[in-house]
Amino acid sequence: MNNGQEELKQMGVKGQLKEVLSDKDGIRVLRMQTELGSAILKIFDTPEHRREITNYHLLQTLGIPHLQVLKQTETALLLEDVLESPLWRLGQKEDLADQQIARSLATWYRQLHKKGSDYVKEHGKEMYEETSLINHENMIWLREVSHTQNLDFWNVWQEKGAQFQSVLAELPRTLTYNDFFWTNLVVSHDSQRAMMFDYNLLGKGFVYSDLSNVLSSLSEEAGKVFLNAYGPFDPREEVLNRITSPLVGLILAYRREKFPSWGNEPLEQLKSGELATLLQHLQL
Repeated sequence: MNNGQEELKQMGVKGQLKEVLSDKDGIRVLRMQTELGSAILKIFDTPEHRREITNYHLLQTLGIPHLQVLKQTETALLLEDVLESPLWRLGQKEDLADQQIARSLATWYRQLHKKGSDYVKEHGKEMYEETSLINHENMIWLREVSHTQNLDFWNVWQEKGAQFQSVLAELPRTLTYNDFFWTNLVVSHDSQRAMMFDYNLLGKGFVYSDLSNVLSSLSEEAGKVFLNAYGPFDPREEVLNRITSPLVGLILAYRREKFPSWGNEPLEQLKSGELATLLQHLQL
């Protein structure tokens, strides 16, 4: 068992393991007692996941609020421990109905999208993008692996899929968080500020895909407050997202070793004919 000592040594920090928070999918998260205080050590065993180290640096460069990085190496991050923070606390499920927290979240997302737009224009070519999963090869694979070959959707996709992808490609991109869930939420003790952490899926995308992720978790009233506080967005994105979101979700779900429960909803949208109808009547 890696107790984090080698990573701390590379950082020039002395400390001991307090608690293993998680160890899965090639990412280990450890709570360490260090000479800098209690801290979270995040170790990335696979190169793919190490993009989170770069993403922390990117957010710092752009001036977007994020957890403080105490030290880092090429394979690990040492982060502030929110449980010991005088400013922040970890999010709770009840926060999803809090209208002030919804406003605070909207401020963070607006900053991410506004500052991320110019960055993506200049540097976004190779960035992670979820909608890039909707390509010819993956759609053929999804049809087979989901055993839905006889659905009308695939006939509609053959007719309109290329045009749909063309329209999607024309949408402006920005930085998108892509992974909203209350367990990734940090809130100031006075609820006036909120931000997300865990940036492994941070990448490029279109604005409404991020907004939709948040809205799917917030209560109805908090969602209205969030959208009002965020401000205007391109309405085309909302329409396209009704198709891209379930398709991306299905591709990601079927890539898992075991099909996750959250994959059932987009699978039902596909099987029920909902996606076929949306795509058939979409004005492209």
